[in-house]
Amino acid sequence: MKKSKTFLLLFLILLFAAITRFWNLSYPKTYIFDEVYHAFTAEAYAQNDPRGYEWWHTSPVKGTAYEWLHPPLSKLFMAVSILVFGNNSFGWRFASAVFGVLTIFLIYSVAKKLFNEKTGLLAALIASLDGLILVQSRIAMNDVFIAVFILTSIYWLISWFEKERPWQIILAGIFAGLAASTKWTGFYLVFPFGFVILTKFFKQKKKTSWLKKNWPYFLGAFFLVPLIYVASYVQWWLQGHTLKQFYQLHQQIWWYQTRLTATHGYGSKALTWPLMLRPVWYFVDYGKNKIANIYAQGNSLIWWSGLAALIIGLIEGIRKKNFKLQFLLVCYLAFWLPWVFSPRVMFLYHYLPSLLFLILTLAWLLWKVQGSRFKVQGFSINGKLLVAICCLLFAVCYLLFLPIYTGISIPQNYFKLLLWFPSWK
Repeated sequence: MKKSKTFLLLFLILLFAAITRFWNLSYPKTYIFDEVYHAFTAEAYAQNDPRGYEWWHTSPVKGTAYEWLHPPLSKLFMAVSILVFGNNSFGWRFASAVFGVLTIFLIYSVAKKLFNEKTGLLAALIASLDGLILVQSRIAMNDVFIAVFILTSIYWLISWFEKERPWQIILAGIFAGLAASTKWTGFYLVFPFGFVILTKFFKQKKKTSWLKKNWPYFLGAFFLVPLIYVASYVQWWLQGHTLKQFYQLHQQIWWYQTRLTATHGYGSKALTWPLMLRPVWYFVDYGKNKIANIYAQGNSLIWWSGLAALIIGLIEGIRKKNFKLQFLLVCYLAFWLPWVFSPRVMFLYHYLPSLLFLILTLAWLLWKVQGSRFKVQGFSINGKLLVAICCLLFAVCYLLFLPIYTGISIPQNYFKLLLWFPSWK
């Protein structure tokens, strides 16, 4: 494919992603769902108010609370956008929308690095048509931020696997540190790192000399993760907090995450996420015979066909010893499987990092299909046509559910049609 055509198609996909993320971003003008924690705390950061970090304070504003359970990096980005655009709904969400567009670009970049440009464009298109990625790009929460850092770390990790330039794995370590500084789940990048390094190690004829040459860079990459994590609390340190308080803060975080017994009506078990059995309801606005909702919900056709792609990718990865497919599966499981054993209440949006690798695997499968022909009961079907039909169906499903991704007011009967299963209510 010509570079000019690739650039044009990528530009159009990113433009579409930007429009859907920034359109009417300020609606609703009040906090929705966990913005009562994240956006509210970002405002405290913007004012250099130490209460944003300190676990012993109660909020002076009813219905809100200071969010100290996650590292501060995403809230620092939100704080900057609040300083630029003001303490309003657009200001809270602007950084999320920017990172939402970056997510689509990085999906393209990773797919291109793993496979080729066509797969990259397919992956970007599919990602731009997913509802969960869209919704998390339009709310002041930390999920889309960690998505960007995970994908960037993975990009440089793959680059190192191909060319073994030391600075590449160092960059992978830096972005892994930024991911961990956004959510603790960023530490799960240790599994893709370990898989890549071990795979490379066992391919070497002179294993000892290779290890001697590279171990300082491995150590440097891993050391950067906790170093960046501690540095992400720069405002905390500048406010005069002590090392002892830092330790106590993390005690509080650990106790909360492991001992939380609270339940939630829209909570769900990790094993149900791939099937999308329980979306998360964020917002509702009732009108006369109309209703506006926001649900954290994916594109069903993408998610369910993506599961088939994962199974096919697993078989192909094992049968043909395909490192790239094995790697995608390791990444998918690394960010999903640990949640299966988590004791705390969980939500569908925790599946977002794994969803990225499901989409990458689905893009690989569609790229593979487009170069084939299929015969069904005497009829020959062109693979490119089949892929086009799939993408069209993804787009139709996306547009059908777009109102409940973005809070567009629709007739009550239309909304009821979107509740395909009782658990989606």
